[in-house]
Amino acid sequence: MIEKFIAYASSYNPTFEHSIRGASPAEIQHAETLVGRPLPEYYRRYLIRMGHDDAGLKPVDDGAIKIENLIRYYTDSASSSDPLVVPPDCIIIANPVVFDVCLYCGGGSEPTVYHTEADTLYQLYAESLEKLLFQYAFRKYRMPLYPHTVSLGAPMGEDIPKLLKPAGEFAERMGFQRQWFSDSVRFCGETTNAAISMVEYEQEPGLGIRIDGTDRAELELLETKFRKHFDEIVR
Repeated sequence: MIEKFIAYASSYNPTFEHSIRGASPAEIQHAETLVGRPLPEYYRRYLIRMGHDDAGLKPVDDGAIKIENLIRYYTDSASSSDPLVVPPDCIIIANPVVFDVCLYCGGGSEPTVYHTEADTLYQLYAESLEKLLFQYAFRKYRMPLYPHTVSLGAPMGEDIPKLLKPAGEFAERMGFQRQWFSDSVRFCGETTNAAISMVEYEQEPGLGIRIDGTDRAELELLETKFRKHFDEIVR
């Protein structure tokens, strides 16, 4: 489970496994007491191996998934005059600047990751914690091994449809192999000499694209093809 991810990250960043630091059984038990329920198995294993230090992976915006943040959040909320407000069947696992990040445990056997606002599930952040970790490792450790990069954004506007799905299909037609950890929020793909990462949120405008590769001219040609494809979609 989590060892598969650690092996993947370490294959591109050899210092990764030696830099992570896990939480103690006592800390995890304390967290479960505060949350009021057993922690999901994958999240629990993540904390055991990476709960204090994720080697800089930081798979949430402006922050990391650390056990001390969870404990502080629930402890501070319990002692505050304002009652803790969490969406039903959710565990808050990080609270960066804009949105809290939770595991939603009410939708099936594998919890999904959501941005939340008070007691509301605001938007999907990843289809699972496991996929989220792999997506960030792909973008942070795999892609920078290529020497060149281009970034582009898709057109934005109230009348423009969501573009991740057609953009992912177009990337596959361009020769990118969809990675198994792609989901409805992020597409990750790779060819023999390039890698692509795309992200699009439910409630936020715009699709962000980054392509890294060995050949600058080829990347610029791919950028042009993507821009032309988007123009055809929104025309």
